[in-house]
Amino acid sequence: MTEILTMIPRRPYLLRAFYDWLIDNHLTPYLMVDATSEDVIVPRECVQDGQIILNIAPSVVSDLSLTNKEVCFDAYFSSVPFSIVIPISSVLAIYAQENGFGTLFEAEIFESEEVKISHHFLNLVDTSIDTEKNTEEASGVKKKIPSHRKKSKSQPPTLRIIK
Repeated sequence: MTEILTMIPRRPYLLRAFYDWLIDNHLTPYLMVDATSEDVIVPRECVQDGQIILNIAPSVVSDLSLTNKEVCFDAYFSSVPFSIVIPISSVLAIYAQENGFGTLFEAEIFESEEVKISHHFLNLVDTSIDTEKNTEEASGVKKKIPSHRKKSKSQPPTLRIIK
């Protein structure tokens, strides 16, 4: 029986964390967006090579919303107000204009805004770890565990101060 473990993508959490970090450090947060998706609502005349770079500093946008599903805000482009909507899967990076500090987001599976991992796959990972241990033991390779790291079943782990 294969069960499915459903996880929310980590991109929106990392995006919010980097945004807060950049703002707290008085830097200007820029978003790099893949504008090729039909769901991305941006001024098309500002798109270059399928991407758009957006300044999302609090001083230039209003009603900024960084949810698990999308980034939304209002901004002016050539003195014309525009409502921006970007699905979270289209956000490629967030970085500081001043020094480039930030992050590029790695490819992530967005399936109904959730990542599904099979428990069967997780069991294979656990089995491979056990197989390595069994292979070492079968080949006669034994690692000596330092005495301070040996676990005792009768006593809980303790912290020892070394000077």
